[in-house]
Amino acid sequence: MTQTSHLRSPARMLSAVLLTLAAASVRSPLPALAQAGAPRLTPDALANATYPLDIVSGGKVQLTNGTFEDTRNRIRVELTTPQASGDLNGDGSLDAVVTLVVSTGASGVLSYLAAVLNDGGTAKPVSSALLGDRIRMRTVSVARNGEITANYLDRRFDQPMAARPTIPVARRFRLNPQGALFASAPLAGADLNHATYPLQAAQGGRATFTGGQYRDAASGLAARILPAPRASGDLDGDGAPDSAIVMLVSTGGTGSLFYVCAVLNRLYQPQPQDCVLFGDRVAPTGLAINDGVVTLRFLDRKPDEPMSVRPTVPTTFDYVLDGGKLISTAGETNIVTYACSDGKAVRVTFGKNAAVVEFDGATEVLVQRPVASGIRYANEKWELRGKGDEAMLTDVQSGQVLAGGCLAQTPSATTAPATAPTGVLTGTVTYRERIALPPNAVIQVQLADIAIADAPARVVASQTIEAKGAQVPIPFELKYDPSAIQPNGRYAVSARITADDRLIWISTKINSVLAPGAPTSGVEIVVEQVAGRDEGAPGRTVEYDCAAGKTVRVVYGADSAEVTFEGQTWSLPRVPSASGVRYDDGIWEWRSKGPNGFLVDLQNHVVVANDCRERTTGSTSTQEQKGQAVITGTVTYLQRVALPPNAVVEVQLADVSKQDVAAMVIASQTIETKGAQVPIPFELSYDPAQIEEGMSYAVSARITIDGKLAWISTTRNSVLTRGAPTTGIEIIVSPVR
Repeated sequence: MTQTSHLRSPARMLSAVLLTLAAASVRSPLPALAQAGAPRLTPDALANATYPLDIVSGGKVQLTNGTFEDTRNRIRVELTTPQASGDLNGDGSLDAVVTLVVSTGASGVLSYLAAVLNDGGTAKPVSSALLGDRIRMRTVSVARNGEITANYLDRRFDQPMAARPTIPVARRFRLNPQGALFASAPLAGADLNHATYPLQAAQGGRATFTGGQYRDAASGLAARILPAPRASGDLDGDGAPDSAIVMLVSTGGTGSLFYVCAVLNRLYQPQPQDCVLFGDRVAPTGLAINDGVVTLRFLDRKPDEPMSVRPTVPTTFDYVLDGGKLISTAGETNIVTYACSDGKAVRVTFGKNAAVVEFDGATEVLVQRPVASGIRYANEKWELRGKGDEAMLTDVQSGQVLAGGCLAQTPSATTAPATAPTGVLTGTVTYRERIALPPNAVIQVQLADIAIADAPARVVASQTIEAKGAQVPIPFELKYDPSAIQPNGRYAVSARITADDRLIWISTKINSVLAPGAPTSGVEIVVEQVAGRDEGAPGRTVEYDCAAGKTVRVVYGADSAEVTFEGQTWSLPRVPSASGVRYDDGIWEWRSKGPNGFLVDLQNHVVVANDCRERTTGSTSTQEQKGQAVITGTVTYLQRVALPPNAVVEVQLADVSKQDVAAMVIASQTIETKGAQVPIPFELSYDPAQIEEGMSYAVSARITIDGKLAWISTTRNSVLTRGAPTTGIEIIVSPVR
């Protein structure tokens, strides 16, 4: 585990001091331009002032009676509404905020917001900010603290400019001591998902994301911006809340590379600065920005553990943004340039379990490999070996040394010492049946934080015990780091017993610990027997046919499975499952029971391959193989209000039985009303193989209008199990205020 002391390194201390001074200057009042009680700015003064505008030559326009016209460049600027007044700089005088509309001669009509200070009754425009193209302005206001709010209607990123703007947007601004506008609210998720990020593996070193996704079919490179974790805070001292995001990159092999990226907020225009690799097949758990420092938390593996092992080691990295680059404050060297013989150079960006190597105009991502001493990173093409400040790059296929005699031009990486765990949990693992454990039985016990509803349970500590003929109750002792225990966490212990890598017993109930009143010693974990099955037998390769013509290929191993879907392959470790088999790396989950299975995107809680059935010789169509079932009912509401023709009804069937994870969607239906009124009938098709009698299932509904949520169900509508219905279900939705 890597831990860092807050503000201990000189670089971080200097960075924090500079950021603190910058933040203090942002909060200080602007220099007064006029005494309190200066005459109010007149409409004539505003209509005949000189405004800063970046779109015109020289950066300024002089309005005459509210207009400016450059016939040569076909630019027209017009002062329009809405406008507002208020004290922007704390001098007691009423300043102004106005709207400027700029026509460029083409189809664009740009709306700007301009801040105008009151200099003794004279209008002094000091800054402007672009709001959008062909938007519909609604209101502008100035709060008592000088914050400006502009409300307008815009389009979604995926809509053409010809579409009518219907999406409400609110932008907030402040003036800094130099009289320049800056954003006073964080970037929206949609802004971060539609930006161009630096990515060395991409063509030209940059990747343009749409809807949070990037894909290069030619190279097989795919990347996506995770919806969580994300963070906002000032990274460069300008007062605007910048952002940090996590990016997941797949290069077409089994690796899943994680990057942390810094994004500056320039008047709500995202400006990604740098992305730093921090691990391969790790599990991000948290991201924060405090005093200009980006703090990243994730689960990693021990140095001697293979990549197939589920990451369980809590790890923390801290970064500051310096010169557009994310620099680690833990004393680690993220980027090393090696000067080699024959004048060659190798540039290496080191992550936790991988490295990006740039050499002779080519870039490769190498995964960390076991080595007796020094470092070793390799893929199918290159191998990088080194010790101390020396390194050598080799062609894997031919064995030729590509770059030898390389010497690092920056200090070698260092790692802060790990803190030894001091907390202890003790108890026993047992079962009620009178059955002897086989001599080769292995007992695994875990302590995990199960409080986070939108992420897999975070493993804090684990212990593996070889029975060697011992019988239940089997004593355990879990050692953990108390600093990893969060005050708002919910912690539990679980256990499983395997023999010859086959799961034979597993705990199915939550055994709470560490909470007030919960035990830390004498904990009894009762495990239940798992019936013998053939699912997941090592060496099996199975092709599954799924709904919508999708296919999943699974190669089952002893403790993991290689799952291939839509051209991507992941190695997923096997984890406990009370029924069937389950493989889960915290990002993707494959479950199978008998001949059926399904694939889940855990980050977005979506079943991406549903109703999957094992392909058999001589099989005909996918639909003929599947036993489909349906749930039917209606969506309605009690108010006497007509649905508009563009209303869209969405209905979902979800597994709601687990309290420690987000509900997993099993089936969904989207209905365009096209003028139809409630009650709206629905029919949800699902795979009965995904339904377990001991679990709880429910249907829910929501109604949106132009992408905005208008109605939603607020009570649970149970279905399928425990006597709940499958037909005639009435989902009542309530209006969203």
